[in-house]
Amino acid sequence: MKGGIDILARVVAGKGDKKSHGYYLLIIGVYTAVSWVIAALIYPPPFNFIDVWISSLGDPSVLNYAGYVHFNISLVIFGFGLVPHYLYVRNHLPPEAKGAGIAGAIICSIASVAWGLIGFFPNPIQPTHDTVAYLSFFSFPAGLYFFYGTLVFQRVKLKKPWPNLAITWLIFAEMIVYLSLFAGYVAPFLPFHDWAPYEWGAFASICLGIFSLYFLIPGDGKAKV
Repeated sequence: MKGGIDILARVVAGKGDKKSHGYYLLIIGVYTAVSWVIAALIYPPPFNFIDVWISSLGDPSVLNYAGYVHFNISLVIFGFGLVPHYLYVRNHLPPEAKGAGIAGAIICSIASVAWGLIGFFPNPIQPTHDTVAYLSFFSFPAGLYFFYGTLVFQRVKLKKPWPNLAITWLIFAEMIVYLSLFAGYVAPFLPFHDWAPYEWGAFASICLGIFSLYFLIPGDGKAKV
């Protein structure tokens, strides 16, 4: 029992081994996915990705009384629970990228905490809901940009063998995606800005970026602290 608590404490501090950290991410991801599926299945209108916004699943005013509780709890766990992930990534970046790693960890943590706060402030609680939602969607691409930028820096500037050239180009492509997502939120005049599928697509891309960092960070599982 004590050993499990020690492992969890290290994972929460961002200092766990890669296997333990991977299980931690898996539990958060599976719990969130299951909660969202439950909320969508019992959403009354019924649910679809064209007309229903993400926040609608956690909105008690649409009579989704059974589903919105699952959804909002998952927002809190997903948001606050991912903060150790950014500490983990930062601890496994090279010393030369310390500044960018710290910036990425801080910005992504702000984004995650804001995401968790959406669970406490569902859509009817305005303007607080929109404030934390925009803060989250603004900050995620910016923070990921720092993390992905350090990986490119590792290859191009430091001439390190990892990541290889193919992965470097893949990372660069993802950086373009996050820049586009960021532009979509700072440029509300764009035709797709106020469109539910854009929000779903943006969130899916952000999740891809967050979880793929686990696979893109090499090493023996020992944090460089």
